[in-house]
Amino acid sequence: MNPLELRKQAIQFFQGITVENEIVKKFIDYIKAFCAELKYTEIEVLNSDKLFDNVYHLFNVVVMKEVAV
Repeated sequence: MNPLELRKQAIQFFQGITVENEIVKKFIDYIKAFCAELKYTEIEVLNSDKLFDNVYHLFNVVVMKEVAV
């Protein structure tokens, strides 16, 4: 899934819209863990290109590579 679509669906989730896609659910969990560890809010991550890019890169390396295997 491309980063823009992933970001869009994550924003929708935090606006109260149900998400069915498993990759999006994993990404949301990853954002929550990132926020808990580094003291950011989910909205800060999703609204900041720099933070989002950092989280997406880590998610892509850690989670998406695992899914591909």
